Formats: sequence, structure tokens, C-alpha cells
Amino acid sequence: TGTGDGGSSANRAIVEAQVRADYDGTISGLTVNEKRGYEVATFTRTYTRGISTDTRAAKPNMTTWYKVAGNKATPKQSAEVLGTTIPDSLDTVFKATPKYSDTSLWTVTEVEIKIKDKGTNETRMYEVELVNKANAKLEAELYYSVATPHTLLYSKETLDADDNEDKVVIDQALITAVKVVYPSPAIVQVIDAEMEGAQIEVEVRVTTGTPAVTTENEILFNVTGTGADTTYTVASIESEVESTYANLLPAELKTAIDAWFADTVAGNTTTITAPVATYETTVTTITVNSVVTYEIEIENDSPAYDVELKANADFTTITLVTNDDND
Repeated sequence: TGTGDGGSSANRAIVEAQVRADYDGTISGLTVNEKRGYEVATFTRTYTRGISTDTRAAKPNMTTWYKVAGNKATPKQSAEVLGTTIPDSLDTVFKATPKYSDTSLWTVTEVEIKIKDKGTNETRMYEVELVNKANAKLEAELYYSVATPHTLLYSKETLDADDNEDKVVIDQALITAVKVVYPSPAIVQVIDAEMEGAQIEVEVRVTTGTPAVTTENEILFNVTGTGADTTYTVASIESEVESTYANLLPAELKTAIDAWFADTVAGNTTTITAPVATYETTVTTITVNSVVTYEIEIENDSPAYDVELKANADFTTITLVTNDDND
């Protein structure tokens, strides 16, 4: 019950109706705003169900991200704020978590249930946020399974480095899994780690070779086992590198793209211009189940030019994805 009372999204009516269909209890303070292509609904949910009671009507405790298409809103991710108290069912596992359960070192600042929807699959987890008592710029996030018995999926610490990039530290077991993907002498810097459904995505910056080449990489890990027996196995890897077109790597990829441009321009199959050496390129190498594909973005500001291509592992097939040639 209740009515919506705000929000700037053009799809507010669609999202508001979906919120009321998705959640029982009394909905109040509902706002809907567009963010990065999603409709974000924020509201207070007051309900009594089983042993769970939430009557904090003064503060929004729910946030749900929707994707709207064809007058239908589909939930993609939501979070229910539980305040600063560890739920009873989680308390024993949290107190057994080394370091972070020490109340002389850390203060719990927020507990949430995170919900992610992927198609027909829904995953839930507890997120416990903490701040260090000795250094307010040092924060930690712990992720636990909602299913009982609760298990620690992973943890990370983030140090606010002011004007510099934040420093992120993750579990040693997860670091070991990253180093299996990028062994020494590669130099690996962890940028961030986030839950992606039931998987963990680790963002790393990797420097290899002579001369040194630095790539931005995302590794998606599957998580199996519990406690000390937790293992992380690679589900997919995305590796991104930026360069001028002249320095595009691997060299075999550039040769294949050069040939594709020559055939395409000569055949006049579409309005397209072959890039010159100074055009900027971004190459993303994607590996899923040992199958490698390449996504290539080629762009230039003046003259305006933007094209996206895809290539298979042996560079025998080049596919045009988008072309915005404004020469």
C-alpha cells in the first residue's frame, strides 16, 4: 500500500507499479531516478513477516535497480538495509571471522542483504561494511552467503588515498588465484573486487613484457567450498589495452584488420574509412571456457570516426559491430 511521492524518471509509473508488485508490506517515500541506463527505485518498506520486523519509516531502507523495456520493468539488483546490527543467524560466523570481528579494531557501519537477478537466477548475500577505529579512511566489506550455514565468500579492505587511487586489499586465497592467472614476473595491482551474482569479479592492472605493456583486466571467479576449503576457479577473463592503431597488438590481429579494411573499402560494401596510424584503439580480449574473442574499438576526434569490430581467436573472421564514420 502507499503512494509514490517523487522521482525524475520518465518511466516512474512503470517502475512504481513493479515495486508494488515485487514487495509486500507498506511502501512509502518512493522515488525513481535514471542512472547509467537503469531506473533506481529508493523507498521505505515497513512490514512484519515471520521474525523480521522493520518499522524505520523515517529512512529509506530499500534500493532496487530496474531495467525498463517494452513497458516492463525487470529487477536487476536490490539491497535491503538492516542497520548496524549483525542478524542473529549470521552473528556466530561473523564473530569467527578473523580480525574484522574484533570490536576494538573495527566498527560495523551497515549491514545489507544484496540481491542480484540474472535471468531466472537470483542470488542473495549479506554485505557487512566496517570502518577501522584507528583510521577512518580504512574501510572493509565482508560478503557472506545468505544460505545457511553462512560462509564468508570474500573480504576486501579499501584505503582512501585522497587524491590518489584507492588501495584495495583482498583475501590471500583470492590473491593466490589471481597470481595463477598472471604469474611472476607479471606485476599485478588489485583495483577492486565485487560480487557478480554468485561469482566474484576482480579488477586488476597487469604489467608484463619488455618494453612493458600494461593492461586493465577483469577476472570472474566461481566460488566453491567453504571456510579454509574455499576455492576460486576462473569463469572468464577480460583484458583491455589501449594504443595507437599503428601499435595495435597482437600483430596478427592488426594484419587481419588491415586486410578487412582494404577489402571493405575496395568493395564499397559500407561507408567506412581505414584508420591512420595515430587513431586510438582499445582491444579487449575475452576468454570464456578457453574460447578467445577480441573486441576492437577504433576512434578519432578529428576527423570524427568511431568503429567497433569483433574477431575470433585465429583472426580469420572480422565482424563489423558499429560504424559511425562522419568524415
